[in-house]
Amino acid sequence: MLDLSKEFLREKQLPIGRQNEYKQLIEALSKNGSVILVGDVGSGKESLVKQLAIESFMGKLSGNLFHQKIFQLMVDAFMAGAETQGEIQSRLNSMIEEVTHSGNVVMYIPEFQNIVGSSSFDLDISGGLIPYLKKGNIKIVAAVTPGAYKRFIEPNHSLLDSFTVINFDKLPRIEVLDMLFKKTEDIENKNGVNLTYNSIISAYEYADKYAKEKVLPGSAVVLLEDTANAVKISGRNLVEEQDILDQIQIKTKVSVGEPKKNEK
Repeated sequence: MLDLSKEFLREKQLPIGRQNEYKQLIEALSKNGSVILVGDVGSGKESLVKQLAIESFMGKLSGNLFHQKIFQLMVDAFMAGAETQGEIQSRLNSMIEEVTHSGNVVMYIPEFQNIVGSSSFDLDISGGLIPYLKKGNIKIVAAVTPGAYKRFIEPNHSLLDSFTVINFDKLPRIEVLDMLFKKTEDIENKNGVNLTYNSIISAYEYADKYAKEKVLPGSAVVLLEDTANAVKISGRNLVEEQDILDQIQIKTKVSVGEPKKNEK
């Protein structure tokens, strides 16, 4: 397993946004429960896990969330070399025994469908997990997209009974923009540039064309980061609206924004 607490603490910056979902996460885990985060890529699922790791390490959370470590289950490593379901179950038992013995670990499993029946891994250990979940021996934060949830998780009623489901619905415009403006300082410091107001607004408006594999706010953050890096490489220090549009055109080969004089 990968120690995510160490990874997140190196970044030092606390994520911003999705505080309603974060409150639900803390409430569920505080009751010794486990959680499934359901949202598209870029909706902020991992940001909540990051906030949990940082605040727990800093002692901002009390009770059974005080000084907890967040470990990510690496499915590839977990499966490597296993030839039978029995061998996989044995590994699962050993892993959970180790986590239970430590007493200060929350397990994070992104793409949860990969261990509950997804054809990409041909692995279903949900039956082995359920007894431990019901006893409260382990706390799991799982993450899936809405499509994977409906296909692999929702039909498994026995598994669902052991989880609190938190849905990441589409955020209103004002909340996404607030998150982007708060993320601005981090992007500027990382790249040694300044982002104009209009560049941030443009990133919000056109992000879906640029990063179709993600949704807001993640898609806009990727666009701002890539544009800031491109501007830095070009030896400039100011990211303007046109830089955002140019970056989209490079990626998508499609012109965006107001047509230029020769295009008219």
